[in-house]
Amino acid sequence: MAVAFGSGHIGGGAGVAQITVANVAGGADMAYVLACDVRANTDTITAVSGGGLTWTEDLTQCAGRGNHRVHLYRAAGTPSSDPFTVTIDLSDATGTRTAAISRYTGADVAGTPFAGAAGKNSNGDGGACTGGTDSDTPTLDLTSRIDGSILVGAVGPRGFAVSVADADYTQRALASAGAGGEQLDLYLYDRLLAVAGADSLNPTLVGVSDWATAGLVVQPAPAAPAGAGGRRTLLL
Repeated sequence: MAVAFGSGHIGGGAGVAQITVANVAGGADMAYVLACDVRANTDTITAVSGGGLTWTEDLTQCAGRGNHRVHLYRAAGTPSSDPFTVTIDLSDATGTRTAAISRYTGADVAGTPFAGAAGKNSNGDGGACTGGTDSDTPTLDLTSRIDGSILVGAVGPRGFAVSVADADYTQRALASAGAGGEQLDLYLYDRLLAVAGADSLNPTLVGVSDWATAGLVVQPAPAAPAGAGGRRTLLL
Protein backbone atom coordinates (compact mmCIF):
# COMPACT_ATOMS: atom_id res chain seq x y z
CA MET A 1 0.00 0.00 0.00
CA ALA A 2 1.24 3.53 -0.73
CA VAL A 3 0.41 7.02 0.45
CA ALA A 4 -1.37 9.25 -2.09
CA PHE A 5 -1.74 13.02 -2.36
CA GLY A 6 -5.26 14.27 -1.72
CA SER A 7 -5.36 18.08 -1.95
CA GLY A 8 -3.42 21.30 -1.33
CA HIS A 9 -4.52 24.51 0.40
CA ILE A 10 -2.95 27.93 1.10
CA GLY A 11 -3.31 31.02 3.30
CA GLY A 12 -1.33 34.05 4.42
CA GLY A 13 -1.30 37.72 5.29
CA ALA A 14 0.73 40.70 6.48
CA GLY A 15 0.39 42.77 9.61
CA VAL A 16 -2.08 40.38 11.28
CA ALA A 17 -1.76 38.19 14.35
CA GLN A 18 -3.85 35.37 12.90
CA ILE A 19 -4.01 33.70 9.49
CA THR A 20 -6.32 30.96 8.25
CA VAL A 21 -6.29 28.24 5.63
CA ALA A 22 -9.91 27.79 4.54
CA ASN A 23 -11.78 24.97 2.82
CA VAL A 24 -9.34 22.24 3.82
CA ALA A 25 -10.77 18.93 2.60
CA GLY A 26 -11.67 16.32 5.18
CA GLY A 27 -12.39 12.59 5.04
CA ALA A 28 -11.71 9.49 7.08
CA ASP A 29 -8.18 8.69 8.23
CA MET A 30 -6.33 11.58 6.63
CA ALA A 31 -2.78 12.85 7.16
CA TYR A 32 -2.05 16.59 6.95
CA VAL A 33 1.24 18.48 6.65
CA LEU A 34 1.23 22.21 7.40
CA ALA A 35 4.13 24.54 6.66
CA CYS A 36 4.11 28.15 7.81
CA ASP A 37 6.73 30.78 6.93
CA VAL A 38 7.04 33.72 9.34
CA ARG A 39 8.97 36.88 8.41
CA ALA A 40 9.52 38.57 11.78
CA ASN A 41 12.22 37.01 13.97
CA THR A 42 10.41 38.07 17.14
CA ASP A 43 7.10 36.54 16.06
CA THR A 44 6.22 33.00 17.14
CA ILE A 45 3.30 30.66 16.47
CA THR A 46 1.28 30.30 19.66
CA ALA A 47 -1.44 27.88 18.51
CA VAL A 48 -2.68 25.88 15.52
CA SER A 49 -6.21 24.48 15.44
CA GLY A 50 -8.74 23.13 12.99
CA GLY A 51 -10.96 20.18 12.19
CA GLY A 52 -10.90 18.96 15.78
CA LEU A 53 -7.45 17.49 15.08
CA THR A 54 -4.30 17.72 17.17
CA TRP A 55 -1.69 19.78 15.31
CA THR A 56 1.85 18.98 16.45
CA GLU A 57 4.91 21.04 15.57
CA ASP A 58 7.76 18.82 14.35
CA LEU A 59 10.39 21.51 13.92
CA THR A 60 11.18 25.13 13.14
CA GLN A 61 13.94 25.96 10.69
CA CYS A 62 15.26 29.50 10.47
CA ALA A 63 17.01 30.91 7.41
CA GLY A 64 20.80 31.11 7.52
CA ARG A 65 20.80 34.87 8.14
CA GLY A 66 17.70 34.83 10.33
CA ASN A 67 15.37 36.71 7.98
CA HIS A 68 12.46 34.28 8.39
CA ARG A 69 11.52 30.83 9.73
CA VAL A 70 9.65 27.84 8.35
CA HIS A 71 7.48 26.01 10.89
CA LEU A 72 6.38 22.42 10.19
CA TYR A 73 3.21 20.96 11.74
CA ARG A 74 1.38 17.66 11.25
CA ALA A 75 -1.99 16.14 12.10
CA ALA A 76 -3.72 12.83 11.41
CA GLY A 77 -7.21 11.42 11.84
CA THR A 78 -10.75 12.14 10.73
CA PRO A 79 -11.65 15.86 10.86
CA SER A 80 -14.83 16.90 12.61
CA SER A 81 -16.13 18.61 9.46
CA ASP A 82 -15.56 18.58 5.71
CA PRO A 83 -14.30 21.05 4.68
CA PHE A 84 -12.77 22.83 7.68
CA THR A 85 -10.58 25.84 8.45
CA VAL A 86 -7.13 25.76 10.03
CA THR A 87 -6.34 28.77 12.23
CA ILE A 88 -2.77 29.83 13.00
CA ASP A 89 -2.30 32.25 15.90
CA LEU A 90 0.89 34.29 16.23
CA SER A 91 2.42 36.22 19.10
CA ASP A 92 2.08 39.62 17.37
CA ALA A 93 1.01 41.26 14.13
CA THR A 94 4.48 42.14 12.86
CA GLY A 95 5.60 41.13 9.39
CA THR A 96 4.42 38.72 6.72
CA ARG A 97 3.41 35.08 7.09
CA THR A 98 2.29 32.37 4.67
CA ALA A 99 0.88 28.87 5.13
CA ALA A 100 0.39 25.79 2.96
CA ILE A 101 -1.27 22.45 3.74
CA SER A 102 -1.17 19.15 1.86
CA ARG A 103 -3.51 16.24 2.60
CA TYR A 104 -2.74 12.55 2.13
CA THR A 105 -4.67 9.30 2.04
CA GLY A 106 -3.37 5.82 2.81
CA ALA A 107 -1.15 6.93 5.72
CA ASP A 108 -0.62 4.83 8.84
CA VAL A 109 -3.03 6.95 10.86
CA ALA A 110 -3.56 4.19 13.44
CA GLY A 111 0.19 3.72 13.91
CA THR A 112 3.04 6.04 12.93
CA PRO A 113 1.92 8.24 10.04
CA PHE A 114 4.91 10.61 10.13
CA ALA A 115 8.67 10.22 10.49
CA GLY A 116 12.03 11.71 9.57
CA ALA A 117 11.39 15.44 10.03
CA ALA A 118 14.33 17.56 8.88
CA GLY A 119 15.24 21.17 8.20
CA LYS A 120 18.06 22.93 6.39
CA ASN A 121 19.44 26.35 5.52
CA SER A 122 22.67 27.66 3.95
CA ASN A 123 24.52 26.64 7.13
CA GLY A 124 23.55 22.99 6.65
CA ASP A 125 21.15 20.50 8.22
CA GLY A 126 19.34 22.14 11.14
CA GLY A 127 21.53 25.16 10.45
CA ALA A 128 22.02 28.12 12.79
CA CYS A 129 20.21 31.42 12.26
CA THR A 130 23.35 33.51 11.73
CA GLY A 131 26.41 33.34 9.51
CA GLY A 132 24.66 31.96 6.44
CA THR A 133 25.34 32.91 2.82
CA ASP A 134 22.57 33.67 0.35
CA SER A 135 22.32 31.27 -2.61
CA ASP A 136 19.90 30.28 -5.37
CA THR A 137 20.01 26.54 -4.58
CA PRO A 138 17.88 25.59 -1.56
CA THR A 139 18.01 21.92 -0.67
CA LEU A 140 16.44 19.45 1.74
CA ASP A 141 17.47 15.86 2.52
CA LEU A 142 14.79 13.36 3.58
CA THR A 143 14.90 9.60 4.20
CA SER A 144 12.02 7.10 4.13
CA ARG A 145 12.29 3.70 5.79
CA ILE A 146 9.09 2.14 4.43
CA ASP A 147 8.26 1.43 0.79
CA GLY A 148 5.41 3.53 -0.57
CA SER A 149 6.11 6.58 1.63
CA ILE A 150 5.81 10.17 0.43
CA LEU A 151 8.52 12.77 1.05
CA VAL A 152 7.02 16.21 1.75
CA GLY A 153 9.22 19.30 1.55
CA ALA A 154 8.53 22.99 2.17
CA VAL A 155 10.79 25.55 0.53
CA GLY A 156 10.85 29.11 1.85
CA PRO A 157 12.90 31.20 -0.60
CA ARG A 158 11.75 34.48 0.95
CA GLY A 159 10.67 36.65 -2.00
CA PHE A 160 12.49 34.79 -4.77
CA ALA A 161 10.47 32.47 -6.98
CA VAL A 162 11.53 28.99 -8.00
CA SER A 163 12.77 29.18 -11.61
CA VAL A 164 13.69 25.52 -12.09
CA ALA A 165 11.76 22.90 -10.16
CA ASP A 166 13.23 19.57 -9.08
CA ALA A 167 11.89 17.21 -11.75
CA ASP A 168 11.41 14.38 -9.25
CA TYR A 169 8.97 16.38 -7.12
CA THR A 170 5.45 17.71 -7.67
CA GLN A 171 4.48 21.18 -6.51
CA ARG A 172 1.33 20.90 -4.39
CA ALA A 173 0.92 24.48 -3.17
CA LEU A 174 2.37 27.98 -3.45
CA ALA A 175 1.43 30.59 -0.86
CA SER A 176 2.53 34.22 -1.27
CA ALA A 177 2.03 37.33 0.85
CA GLY A 178 3.58 40.77 1.28
CA ALA A 179 5.58 42.84 -1.19
CA GLY A 180 9.14 44.06 -1.74
CA GLY A 181 11.52 43.16 1.06
CA GLU A 182 8.63 41.80 3.13
CA GLN A 183 7.40 39.31 0.53
CA LEU A 184 7.31 35.63 1.44
CA ASP A 185 6.74 32.77 -0.98
CA LEU A 186 6.24 29.27 0.39
CA TYR A 187 6.32 26.19 -1.85
CA LEU A 188 5.12 22.73 -0.84
CA TYR A 189 6.41 19.72 -2.80
CA ASP A 190 6.16 15.96 -2.50
CA ARG A 191 7.55 12.78 -4.03
CA LEU A 192 6.35 9.18 -3.75
CA LEU A 193 9.18 6.72 -3.13
CA ALA A 194 8.04 3.23 -4.14
CA VAL A 195 11.24 1.85 -2.59
CA ALA A 196 12.43 3.25 0.73
CA GLY A 197 15.58 5.36 0.69
CA ALA A 198 17.14 8.81 0.87
CA ASP A 199 16.48 11.66 -1.52
CA SER A 200 17.11 15.41 -1.87
CA LEU A 201 14.77 18.19 -2.95
CA ASN A 202 16.79 20.62 -5.09
CA PRO A 203 14.97 23.50 -6.83
CA THR A 204 16.70 26.58 -8.25
CA LEU A 205 15.64 30.18 -7.52
CA VAL A 206 15.56 33.23 -9.79
CA GLY A 207 18.13 34.90 -7.53
CA VAL A 208 20.20 34.40 -4.40
CA SER A 209 18.20 34.38 -1.18
CA ASP A 210 18.28 33.67 2.54
CA TRP A 211 16.29 30.42 2.21
CA ALA A 212 14.99 27.81 4.65
CA THR A 213 13.54 24.34 4.05
CA ALA A 214 11.69 21.81 6.20
CA GLY A 215 9.98 18.50 5.56
CA LEU A 216 9.02 15.04 6.73
CA VAL A 217 7.97 11.59 5.54
CA VAL A 218 4.34 10.41 5.41
CA GLN A 219 4.34 6.65 5.99
CA PRO A 220 1.80 4.20 4.52
CA ALA A 221 -0.61 2.01 6.46
CA PRO A 222 0.61 -1.59 6.63
CA ALA A 223 -0.83 -4.00 4.09
CA ALA A 224 -3.52 -6.37 5.35
CA PRO A 225 -2.22 -9.89 6.04
CA ALA A 226 -2.68 -12.32 3.19
CA GLY A 227 -6.08 -13.94 3.43
CA ALA A 228 -7.39 -11.39 5.92
CA GLY A 229 -11.16 -11.25 5.84
CA GLY A 230 -11.51 -14.48 3.92
CA ARG A 231 -13.26 -17.67 5.00
CA ARG A 232 -11.22 -20.17 6.96
CA THR A 233 -11.66 -23.93 6.85
CA LEU A 234 -10.92 -25.88 10.01
CA LEU A 235 -9.41 -29.30 9.37
CA LEU A 236 -10.12 -31.98 11.97
